[in-house]
Amino acid sequence: MKNTVIFLVIATGLLVSCADDKQTTTVRSSVDSSTSINSASADTHPKDQSPASDATTLMDTVPFADTLHTAENSLDVEGLYTGSLPCADCSGIKVILELKKNKKFSLREMYEGGKELHTNQTTGSWKIAGNNLTLQEEKSAGRTIQYKAGENKLTMLSADGKTMNDATATNYVLVKK
Repeated sequence: MKNTVIFLVIATGLLVSCADDKQTTTVRSSVDSSTSINSASADTHPKDQSPASDATTLMDTVPFADTLHTAENSLDVEGLYTGSLPCADCSGIKVILELKKNKKFSLREMYEGGKELHTNQTTGSWKIAGNNLTLQEEKSAGRTIQYKAGENKLTMLSADGKTMNDATATNYVLVKK
């Protein structure tokens, strides 16, 4: 038991002393006048000298822009969505919305339980900016409909692009099939 304790104390002491003499491994790069990037090797640097003191670091010279992850390619919005939306003068509007890969859509709205039952069918184009999906009907005076795109769902927005009242927002959701 004493041998184990002594061994642990010595091992801890060695680890602590090694931490003070630890080599700093840094990957550096420099940019020359022809703007080529040269990779540098790992070096040991004294504590008072910065590893990048003789070179410009890569992070300082090459700006990073994440162009691979946009809402358009991160969210899989193409597909068929269905749901029932509130209606002022009927029991609800059954909606079937198909978003096609060619940025076109077809929308079918069936007004149910009112005095006059009718179906509205329209087509147009769609675009996405941020998480907002905009449908633009092809008709000359076509309406614009906006949704907030989420994972496998679309939530209808007001005419000015704002989220509906929190209490009723769940009534404006179309679910992807």
